[in-house]
Amino acid sequence: MTVDKFKTKLMQDPNDIEACQVLAVALFVKGEEAQARRILEKAQTLHEDRGNAEEAVQIKHTLDPLQPNI
Repeated sequence: MTVDKFKTKLMQDPNDIEACQVLAVALFVKGEEAQARRILEKAQTLHEDRGNAEEAVQIKHTLDPLQPNI
């Protein structure tokens, strides 16, 4: 699937964790890190809301190295 297809899939179901994660990776590869980060944060929140603590922690560990250097 292309980035646009995952964006469409996510618009159809904003709670689709898989679409969030795949779209974030695709955006990161394209160099759109800020947008990828926002999508991963959304996936992390969805996992937390569903009680998937382990998955949420894995996403947090993915996000930590992506922190902007200030």
